Amino acid sequence: MDFTSESYNQILQASGTKSITWSKVSGTLPKGLKLKASTGKITGTPTKDGIFTFTVKAKNDYGECDKELAIKIGTKPAIKTGASLKAGTKGTKYSLTLKASGTAPLKWTLKSGSLPDGLKLGKSNGKISGTPTKTGTFEFKIKVANDYGSVSKSFTLKIKKASSSLNESNSEVQKLEGVNSSAQEDMIIREAVSLPENVTAVEKYNTFYFMVAAKLPIVSTDKEGLYDFNVELNKDVPEGAELIYMANSSQPSDDDEIVEFYDEDGAEISTVPASRKIIIAIWLTPERVYSPIILIKR
Repeated sequence: MDFTSESYNQILQASGTKSITWSKVSGTLPKGLKLKASTGKITGTPTKDGIFTFTVKAKNDYGECDKELAIKIGTKPAIKTGASLKAGTKGTKYSLTLKASGTAPLKWTLKSGSLPDGLKLGKSNGKISGTPTKTGTFEFKIKVANDYGSVSKSFTLKIKKASSSLNESNSEVQKLEGVNSSAQEDMIIREAVSLPENVTAVEKYNTFYFMVAAKLPIVSTDKEGLYDFNVELNKDVPEGAELIYMANSSQPSDDDEIVEFYDEDGAEISTVPASRKIIIAIWLTPERVYSPIILIKR
């Protein structure tokens, strides 16, 4: 048993009068490994997972014998999911599957800390699911293991209080209970425009020029809470650009405003993903009218 991308060293043993020479007579050694005829040593760095079966021959001046052998090659696990998990809402079903590479089967366990009340971790699939019953920020460490090793990673998961949500359509926003939409604007900006041509009050801010990545409908609310907007960014917006939120066209968002960006899978992000599709969560209050704009630094 061995791991891909790590060196392998095994000396085959045989009784009998020396000198003994070795050869492979059938089957296949793992890719990246070789058998040395004079020593019976199998060495190299395997590059592919699998179980490899082959037959070797040991020979001296008095005879020879064959034997079938097998080498199992696999990959240690590595957790791919980011440390900041998709936020959940108290009283609302939650589901997120942690992603990891490595040779199956993988086994997931909670190593330390606590999941939010009402959520559980699937041992065989790494799925965190359930209905959270308390708000707060929860920190915990999760371990994933297979036959070749294990790895642990710390995560943070926020559970927020229940709130109203906006229509999830990318093309229009309808009036919902508790939400007053004063404009039925297209949420997809067809052409990126440079400031200050469109938003003259923000010609330059912190020495950065900006490009408008998306505009959301002008909204107000009579119910304070966190509202999710599903937004498709302009196709010309460069991947990896830093996302910036503005509450309206005259000033950047207040420091105390709750604004978070997520990708389609619910992972928290700060830059433009390849899909150009994001979710922006904004805490709205009845005292303000919002004309939200998403910008990127040019």
